[in-house]
Amino acid sequence: MNLKNFTHRICLLLLLVFQFSCSQKDEKHVLLISIDGLRPDFYMNEEWDAPHLKSLMETGVYANGINSVFLSVTYPSHTSIISGAYPSEHGIFYNVSRWTDGSTLLKNEGDYYMMYSANNFAGENYAIGYATASSPLGPFQKSDHNPVLQKEGAVTGTGHNSVIADPDGRGWICVYHGRTEKTGPKRLVFMDKMDIDENGILHVEGPTLTEQQLVSKENLQSE
Repeated sequence: MNLKNFTHRICLLLLLVFQFSCSQKDEKHVLLISIDGLRPDFYMNEEWDAPHLKSLMETGVYANGINSVFLSVTYPSHTSIISGAYPSEHGIFYNVSRWTDGSTLLKNEGDYYMMYSANNFAGENYAIGYATASSPLGPFQKSDHNPVLQKEGAVTGTGHNSVIADPDGRGWICVYHGRTEKTGPKRLVFMDKMDIDENGILHVEGPTLTEQQLVSKENLQSE
């Protein structure tokens, strides 16, 4: 190969790399956020404190609501939202037997804890686990202590949780749904105490069916 041909090939290669680089920079992405089960009148209510959601609404686009597809269950519905196609086109008609969903993120002592639910939400083995990372963007490492909440006694199908601070700010409350022998397939909302110990291990004190006294300054003073 002579020097002229070699130079031409190098120039062609650099041109291709430059074009690919430019196309990557010009590429646009759409971030679609769907919060399963959240009614739009909550985040559109001015009295409801949701600064992050409202910031996304102000800087992007949002929907006042949607009409579900048939069957109106999680997996087919969200596939239709992403693809713009009906189930008859994308071929997904039911929730798969196992998947991971319902994630929520919290920060403790510089570490990020992502709680999530696994197995079928409609089954009795629906359960909650967590993974940790030093950054909210990951990478996350699954805990060796999973699951942290699962069926026990008369309660099954425990999952799809969120976390709120307790009234005194000294811990957390895990809010999730589950089923009992009495309710059958109908889901109930459960609230149980949750903490992270000195070794960074997350614990949920549940599932419970009894009334609980939340930790607060008033409760401590009365004891």
